[in-house]
Amino acid sequence: KYLKQSIENFGGIFHGQCTKSSKIFILGKHKKELFDKWYGPKRFERNSPNFGNIFLCKMKKTFVIGWALLALFLIIQLFRPPKNQAAQASPDDIAEKYAVPMNVLMDLNTACYNCHSNYTTYPWYFHVQPIGWWMNGHIQEAKHHLNFSEFAKYPPQVASKKFHAIYEVMRDHSMPIPSYLWMHKEARLTDEQYQQVAQWALQMSQHPQLNGQ
Repeated sequence: KYLKQSIENFGGIFHGQCTKSSKIFILGKHKKELFDKWYGPKRFERNSPNFGNIFLCKMKKTFVIGWALLALFLIIQLFRPPKNQAAQASPDDIAEKYAVPMNVLMDLNTACYNCHSNYTTYPWYFHVQPIGWWMNGHIQEAKHHLNFSEFAKYPPQVASKKFHAIYEVMRDHSMPIPSYLWMHKEARLTDEQYQQVAQWALQMSQHPQLNGQ
């Protein structure tokens, strides 16, 4: 008898017939404590005939919400941000106008160019949204503050301030940011590398030396 009533009740659940008039108490009284924890002890009496029915309705809602979130996740994969990858070398790169020692240029490429230039090397998770959107926003913000691929376009006074800003972050070891280094261990600089880039940037902020001089 109870098995037949339980099957009929399940049938009603999956056909959307979750009503308070159900008289089937599927889970039994021993589940009262669990039900009280989720719904509150004052909402239903201990011998409520709607206990099991409402519990299964809750399960159905959770199932529907889960599928909806999965569908939304799959849909947003179709909307990917453009990649920050220039087709050719920039004629306005910092090394085209200013004297940049090779060791300093290598350090800048290692630690800075991925976000502060027009040439980003992307990890595999860039193709997973919304991570790709977040990364693109971070790159665009970084380029807004400093873009080594467009550095030659800065007026002399602006360039001097940029050089001094580079000196400060290298002196304080505040760039690259910790969250970036956590995922990109290859971008870590040694104390010696930080020092050599900082000294070069400080000198360039005070007495800019053009390439070829």
